[in-house]
Amino acid sequence: MEEIAGSAVARVIKGVGWIAFHVADAVGDLLATRTPRNKRSKRSGRGA
Repeated sequence: MEEIAGSAVARVIKGVGWIAFHVADAVGDLLATRTPRNKRSKRSGRGA
């Protein structure tokens, strides 16, 4: 029973880690695309 439970837990941990990795990757892409625009708008706003 312990071996079955251990493998099930390992699968869940791997699944969660895989999802978290892709979520973090998607968030990183969003931040990478948004930050340059925010920096430009802030710079232009301060300059004006």
